[in-house]
Amino acid sequence: MAANPFGPPPELYGYQTLWHSIGNYMARLEQYERSMPFFDEAVLKCPNDKKILVDRGKVLGKLCFFKRALEDINKAIDLDPDDLVSLAERSHAIYLSCEFEDAIVQNYRLLPLRKKPDHFSMGIRKCSIAIQNCLGDVAGCPLRDHFLIIRKLAWLENFNAGRRVAFVAKNKKIKKPKKMIRKQKKTDTGKEDVDEEMKIWDSLHSHELDKFAIPPLQKSFNFSPLQRYTTNIENYMAETYLERMYKEKVFLKELSDIPGIKCPNETGVKKIKEIIKDCYSTVYGKQEVLRTRRPFYTVKYQQAKISGALKDRLEAELSLHQDNTRKEADKICVRLRAALKERNLNGLLELVEKLKLYCDNKSKRLLPEKQSYLNLVYESVRDGFYMLNRLNPDQPKWEQEKRILLSLGQPISKDPSRDSVIEVYRAPLIDYNQQIQLFENRLEAAENDDETLWYYYELARYHMMAKHYDAARSYCMRGINLSEKNEENRWYVNLTVLMMRICIRQLNKNDAIAEATKGIAAAKKIADQKLKQYLERCIAVINEIELDDLSGKKQLQRRQAKILAMMQSDKIRSEFSHLFRTMSALPASRRMNIIPGASIKKDKTDKVLDRNRSNKSFAMEDESFSTQSAPKGANFISLVQYHI
Repeated sequence: MAANPFGPPPELYGYQTLWHSIGNYMARLEQYERSMPFFDEAVLKCPNDKKILVDRGKVLGKLCFFKRALEDINKAIDLDPDDLVSLAERSHAIYLSCEFEDAIVQNYRLLPLRKKPDHFSMGIRKCSIAIQNCLGDVAGCPLRDHFLIIRKLAWLENFNAGRRVAFVAKNKKIKKPKKMIRKQKKTDTGKEDVDEEMKIWDSLHSHELDKFAIPPLQKSFNFSPLQRYTTNIENYMAETYLERMYKEKVFLKELSDIPGIKCPNETGVKKIKEIIKDCYSTVYGKQEVLRTRRPFYTVKYQQAKISGALKDRLEAELSLHQDNTRKEADKICVRLRAALKERNLNGLLELVEKLKLYCDNKSKRLLPEKQSYLNLVYESVRDGFYMLNRLNPDQPKWEQEKRILLSLGQPISKDPSRDSVIEVYRAPLIDYNQQIQLFENRLEAAENDDETLWYYYELARYHMMAKHYDAARSYCMRGINLSEKNEENRWYVNLTVLMMRICIRQLNKNDAIAEATKGIAAAKKIADQKLKQYLERCIAVINEIELDDLSGKKQLQRRQAKILAMMQSDKIRSEFSHLFRTMSALPASRRMNIIPGASIKKDKTDKVLDRNRSNKSFAMEDESFSTQSAPKGANFISLVQYHI
């Protein structure tokens, strides 16, 4: 290739500071590896700039290349021996190289020259702590705690030394055991040096057990050494020093053995392996530096030392949290018992749900009495529904029958506001499908029979309200069988009464009477006379109900006859009789409903009557109402007469 006739290209304007500024910007973003090419270019352009050398030394120290960092900082000091910034960075680099004694000496020498900023005073403190961790009182008893490992290593060293002597004597190659082989490389001086990647194997705490039969210790050892718990000590040490980064170390260590790395692209495979090796050496270097500053036995000793005070403090905090949690649960329990005493079923169900959710959201560690609160929930629900099966002896007979009709889902003339039980039976606005899904999910995770009985009852009740009578009967029968098996008489009565209500909804009087008879037998068994009287009255009311004609004309006629019987004057009776005859001529959609809570279906005659009413007659009537000039209020009277 021909030389450039115009000479070398001119240097970029501002090259003295450009590469240095870019490298500093990348270093501030903690992207040290990406900043290194810019620092290298800056040093290449300006090799005698001490600021560039010091900044590159800082970045090399972040990347755990401490020797190269010291070289750059020493070059900067050679350029200006009196620069205190370069001297402070050299002391810090020596500290990072784990030469704590040299670093503390240099910091003490330079401290009189500058006290602010406190680079030298902080350097003295860091070096002192590191030396104290290694040699001070907090070092613990490593020889005692790891005596068995030390003895084993010494025995293996003597064993290998004897084999080397035999090799020299016989001039015969003896292979080392596989687990004792070390990867070695030759340095520039020709000596063999242990690869940095394998230094962790020489650690006292990460030494793996091998298959050599080592003679047992003849004397007894009366201590419990820590090496008994060192089955996975290498990963444990990495997690102790590197924290979350230990996962990256494990990943890099096992990455070279993954089959996907080996492929026909040898150049790419080689490059990937070099990257893996560099990354692993970086992570390993950081762990070794941290381990040198704080040896592993120091960490264990400090953990054992502070564990006593820490344990007491944690127990005190846990006790405080438990007391607060228990107080909140007790507040709900007080309100729950009050609602049960007042027989307020809706309020009781709300508090039961609140206490149930509260217990589910608290762990057993915060709420040790969790099961007792849950048992209170199951008992409260059971007793709340059980107490509804009663009669008020102070009320007249017809009021008691209204209460029973309301519990069976039958229409009544009006709801007496003073009757507490009737108020309880008023169902709030509830999404039945949502409640069914909730209790089905809870049923799958039920832990005991009391909880299961509650879920069976609620599922049967909500299915009945949603008019899914087959599913309601299924859950009800499951609950009856389970309560009979566990001799839960109150749940048996509740489910039997619920089955009676389901049968009435399905217009099946015989099955309803049979269920009430079962409830009477259970009431005799538990000697509850009030329950027995209630169920007997229920049977009497069911016998009087005519379910077949509920929505037919016979029910209308029966209701009209009762109204006419209440009239004392013959004139009024004849007027009401004429009114009923007029109403019967109108279709059901335009007729006043005289049965509260019941909707009357159209008969064939009503449909024929609707069809025969021509649009012409409606038009003539509307025209007559609109064209006539009538006084104020006359149109309303005409409209009433039209409907009558």
